[in-house]
Amino acid sequence: SASARGAYQFTNKSRRGKIGTYDIVVVAYEDAELTEDFVEGTQDLPNMIKAAICLLDMELSKFPKEVHDLFAKDYELGSIFSVAAYNEGFGGARQLYQWIQKNKFELSLDKKIPQAAFIRYKPYFVRNKQGKLVKAVKKVINTETQVYIEKHLFLWSFIDDFKKQLKKGN
Repeated sequence: SASARGAYQFTNKSRRGKIGTYDIVVVAYEDAELTEDFVEGTQDLPNMIKAAICLLDMELSKFPKEVHDLFAKDYELGSIFSVAAYNEGFGGARQLYQWIQKNKFELSLDKKIPQAAFIRYKPYFVRNKQGKLVKAVKKVINTETQVYIEKHLFLWSFIDDFKKQLKKGN
């Protein structure tokens, strides 16, 4: 629905017509020498890999020190925040982090993050009876991010188990 393109599904414009993720990364990471043209850049796999790395760096840089420390100590668990940021932007990833902190939830490759961690409150505008625009909030459960994180954690667990099996076979 957002006209995402390329291997990493970058967008060129937001739903509100503002600059899209691809253009933000191109401007912010000038030294990466990314292809400026959206269509051309998203068709070039090496360019898309560089853009995805830049986006990961951009999103992770916004997190508090505790997330950086977790990522450095255990990148498998720490990377859930980059998965969340990639799917729903930094705001959603920050909300996930805040829920984990508030609820003292212990992250683990074997443990699912509860659906409550993915509840978001999205502002929007409606007209009241007088026809005036007023701000309202709706509750949304971002199941897509939850599933992406579950897949992500499963794959790390699978890879770790596979490595153990390979070692036993030698």
